[in-house]
Amino acid sequence: MRLRTALIAGAGALLLAALGASLYWLYAAGAVRDGVERWVEERRAEGYVVGYRTLEVRGFPLFLRAEVSEPSLARAGSYGPWEWRGAALHAAIRPWNFQHLTLSFPGAQRVEFNLLNQARVLTASVGGAWAALAFDPAGALRHGVLELENMELAGLSQSDLLRVGWARLEARFRNPPPPTHQSASIEISVTMQALDLPARAAGPLGPNIDGIQAEASLMGVIPPGPPAEAVAGWRDDGGTVELERLVLDWGPLELKANGTLALDQAMQPIGSLTAEIRGYAETLDALVQAGAAPPRDAAIAKVVLNLLAQTPPDGGPPVLTVPLTAQDGRLFVGPVALIELPPIEWP
Repeated sequence: MRLRTALIAGAGALLLAALGASLYWLYAAGAVRDGVERWVEERRAEGYVVGYRTLEVRGFPLFLRAEVSEPSLARAGSYGPWEWRGAALHAAIRPWNFQHLTLSFPGAQRVEFNLLNQARVLTASVGGAWAALAFDPAGALRHGVLELENMELAGLSQSDLLRVGWARLEARFRNPPPPTHQSASIEISVTMQALDLPARAAGPLGPNIDGIQAEASLMGVIPPGPPAEAVAGWRDDGGTVELERLVLDWGPLELKANGTLALDQAMQPIGSLTAEIRGYAETLDALVQAGAAPPRDAAIAKVVLNLLAQTPPDGGPPVLTVPLTAQDGRLFVGPVALIELPPIEWP
């Protein structure tokens, strides 16, 4: 009798727990729907144009997943109009943890914007795209990750396509931001593999980049305002970018570097890096063949760099360890001015 009573009591407790969990999920699902609709109204009050066709909340019992079809976000803005449209957007959280959000972007994405007073349209199709965001208890973003697979991006230059086999972007935000430029406000890491560049952007080293890795910290805070004014204010306050790691594998060039980047008074990049380079001779030949470097300058550079390079103890191609310097619109490899840097045109 006691065993039967205990079993009945246990079953009743489980039933009540399941009922409570179901009611809580339904309540949380309603809160998610209300939260999305409230966010939409808040953005519209700020001047954004927000739209979607349908909104469904699914995922019982372990997830709350808001599935939005045909989402769009646009704004006229004082820095030029822009608009984003997607086939769908899925946002998921755990019912017991509202500080971690996972996003996925199935289907095609389209972005329209103005760049240097020219209208641009970018369309992207991806084999897979997802993002994970983490917030602090106050709701400020503190960590974000974005991953893309088999992405094709059209619109950079007429019908040219940029293809990326795999990419990952990770950012960590310091909240509240640091009081001085001596501390990092954002830490960023980027990894991309198997890039096929648009024909017009291929450059002298060819259209295929095997891989890029970068880890950097933004020192100081870029204030709000028009881009040129905001970045100039950050520069004037001593802001820099600390490049902890850069790895580039592009054609004959294998590069590893680290150092500091900044902007000069003309808002052009300057920097001082320490680089380890393999394939420098073949890279110089490619620059000459593409007309990016004068043959005489490249020949002199090759002689100088051969004197500075060292052969690894275990053999293999020579390795050049030299400073890389960007100043006065030129890139210097050691003492040699190698190429002209394209100027940045700020809106």
